[in-house]
Amino acid sequence: MSENVLLLNIEGLRVAYAAGPKATREVVHGVSLGLAAGETLALVGQSGSGKTTIARAVSGLLPAGAGITAGTVKVAGHEVSGFKPKDWRSLRGTVIGYVPQDPLSSLDPLQRIGAALIEALKVGRPSLGREEAEEAAVALLERVGIHGARDRLRSYPHEFSGGQLQRVLIAVAIAAETQFLIADEPSTPLDVTVQKLILDLIDELRVERGLGVLFITHDLALAAERSDHLAVLKDGRLVEHRAVSEVLERPDHEYTEGLLSHVPAADPDKFAAHLELIAACGAADGAGLGTEGGGGDARNSGAGAGLAAEPVVNVRGVSKTFPGRTAREEPVVALSGVDLRVEAGAVHAIVGESGSGKTTLGRIIAGLGGFDTGEVLVQGRELPRVPAARNLRPQDLQLVYQNSLAALDPRLSVEAAVGEPLVIAGLASQVQRAAAVREALDAVALPSSVLDRKPLQLSGGQRQRVALARALVLAPRVLVLDEPTSALDVSVQAQVIELLFELKAQRDLSYVVISHDLGLVRQIASHVSVLERGRIVESGPSRELFGEPEHAYTRALIDAVPGGGLLSAV
Repeated sequence: MSENVLLLNIEGLRVAYAAGPKATREVVHGVSLGLAAGETLALVGQSGSGKTTIARAVSGLLPAGAGITAGTVKVAGHEVSGFKPKDWRSLRGTVIGYVPQDPLSSLDPLQRIGAALIEALKVGRPSLGREEAEEAAVALLERVGIHGARDRLRSYPHEFSGGQLQRVLIAVAIAAETQFLIADEPSTPLDVTVQKLILDLIDELRVERGLGVLFITHDLALAAERSDHLAVLKDGRLVEHRAVSEVLERPDHEYTEGLLSHVPAADPDKFAAHLELIAACGAADGAGLGTEGGGGDARNSGAGAGLAAEPVVNVRGVSKTFPGRTAREEPVVALSGVDLRVEAGAVHAIVGESGSGKTTLGRIIAGLGGFDTGEVLVQGRELPRVPAARNLRPQDLQLVYQNSLAALDPRLSVEAAVGEPLVIAGLASQVQRAAAVREALDAVALPSSVLDRKPLQLSGGQRQRVALARALVLAPRVLVLDEPTSALDVSVQAQVIELLFELKAQRDLSYVVISHDLGLVRQIASHVSVLERGRIVESGPSRELFGEPEHAYTRALIDAVPGGGLLSAV
């Protein structure tokens, strides 16, 4: 491929971060990459491998204290490695579009979504009138799958779910006629059906406009399905860069082989031994019930009968409605008559599209959200419908939040953040806390070198691991995991899941897993409940539900799971 047809051309790129008054730490070491118009190049590797740093370097978004120290970067023929901040203005929004990894930190919390979209549209079309711009903004939201698009133009970022926010960011990125799209984990918080919609849309734009896409992901199943070429990074060095089919069939580097071996789609029975143990204990047989009158799965009509122990979580007839954002808007029914029974020792997954009510249900179980009707018992303790300051003992249940950046105090170091729950609960001395923090970090594969760092100094995957360590440090009996591994690369994801199973066996823990990743759910769940628009439409043991789904919605979710081709390639 000749240089004049390359949309992105990187030669010998080196990037370093300031590590003291006069010291620097190099994190990207002599990387060379090329991307042609109309093609997709996937950058994959573990968290901290340099993927996002490269994306920021080629778009002028490196943070203060970081810079390109050697090499060249050309974007659409422009040599940008020596650009000053003002030089990037002519390229952003017209030549380069960027979909960042974390949606919450990328949108102005005081700006309505409609204003952000119209602002992005006018970068490429400054003469757009107000009404024309609003219609274009509505069309963009509809194209990325936001329901009630016209009404949502007046919404603020905090009024969207994590998946909806990511869809908004993609709409902003494609608003102008960009030539080169950098997609940094663009589908990480999305459910599989919307993920397919978004990635199909990016593919359509690539074909229609000759768009070049730099696709940064830790999800090798997606990279395999959505990319022409695959570049594998390890510790800031390029270890493999070839056509996707060649890498999958004959990986050159053992690191690549390791990444492929951890992809859930390649080994759906990876944790089968753990699940068989749960089934033998009788947990899977009674791990859940459908909704009364809500289309619940008949296969569970006798679930829970004859069980000696009380469930650790028992939700009966719970409904929750949120008021409309304005007087003209209809109330939003988040949950309707939901029944859920989680036995001790079970791994019970709640799945469904973004906005289906998964996170709302998880927050109610954790005592952090109120509900209108029904009852919720956790460890035999009934929760009030209006959340109290302290509904549960910290050892009863802990919640791992979906958005780690929002869950961690930006002012606290990792050591302080992970140890803070112990301080609040008064459960350990200072020496014991220090030991517990280090043990928790080791468990989630984080080195002690991160102890002094703040959340913004960590990658997205590292932040999610800190959030998990913060929950584990209290050794709770029940853990509600809201998308716990969505920001983790596959190898660390496998380590975290192994850890969770080890802890469950050692301490008789129970997990409620909220996830859009059905490939992972297939691997780890003893039981699955499927939520569609606030109702459980199907619920049953994982093997039965994935093997013979009875509801059309469940079948659609399963059909959208990426990576089926990896089964024959690995």
